[in-house]
Amino acid sequence: MGAYDEPGNAQPAPLLDVLADRAASGGEGPGLVCDDRALSWRELHEEADRFARGLVARGVTPGTLVVLVLPNRAETVVALFALARIGAVAVPANVFLKQDGLAYVFEQSGATTAVVDDLLLERVRTALEDRVALDLLVVVGATQPATDATIAVSYETVLGGPIAPLPDPGQH
Repeated sequence: MGAYDEPGNAQPAPLLDVLADRAASGGEGPGLVCDDRALSWRELHEEADRFARGLVARGVTPGTLVVLVLPNRAETVVALFALARIGAVAVPANVFLKQDGLAYVFEQSGATTAVVDDLLLERVRTALEDRVALDLLVVVGATQPATDATIAVSYETVLGGPIAPLPDPGQH
């Protein structure tokens, strides 16, 4: 294990280092259990890495503001790790916000990228209509193809689609 496991160490380790260390040292133990989904440390690390590379291939860079409109689910944790790996900025939005509240989050943050749960997609679209133009909209749990395929893509497509090298951690 890393220095964060050493007795008397008062310095917390960066979260990404903890994930990488756990994945590298017998990463088959449970890393994330959420509802009906369980990921080992290795699987969590690999999925976060694939998601990060897929986002980079779609234009997400260090400093990009990404609104997350996701309930408590495994993909939320994966997205947070992926954004941290890129150096992008997660802007969590309360899933109980109505249209005006969601529009406020997007307008005030300046975000043009979002990761949204399929069940909240219509509320987000309505909130942003004629207010905020998105460059990328990742839909988690999408059961049907997106109608605005120019910007909308499913989480699974990002995981399995084109990937790009991750930015050097020194860039962010």
